[in-house]
Amino acid sequence: MNIEEGLHDFLKTDSGVNALVGTKIFPLVAPDTAVPPYIVYQTITDPEEETHDGPAGIAHPRVQLANVADSYSAAKALRNAVYGALKGYKGLMGTVNVRHVKVVNKGFDDHEPETGRTRILMDAIIWYLEQ
Repeated sequence: MNIEEGLHDFLKTDSGVNALVGTKIFPLVAPDTAVPPYIVYQTITDPEEETHDGPAGIAHPRVQLANVADSYSAAKALRNAVYGALKGYKGLMGTVNVRHVKVVNKGFDDHEPETGRTRILMDAIIWYLEQ
């Protein structure tokens, strides 16, 4: 399992996030048929750590999550649920051993003029042990 799949499973099973979006969590692009609220995630950067002896076995990708809803207040509620699930998390995401999650951008508010939806972008760095 890769970290994106682990993140997807983790968010899907978090009670606060699940109460708002159920299983509407999508990689890169939401389907045209997706009804808000939903989450879209993507990897922004994916560096690996190296030691003098070679790979350190730990990675720390920066993942961006778009929290999309029909209203600003619903998007904020979703962002707060995702933030609460991720901030400082350590443990398993699926089968991926996460050492620490650092939310580095709690939110950038955006409006989608073509759909009228509100989107709040947040970035997190997920430190995990490579499998």
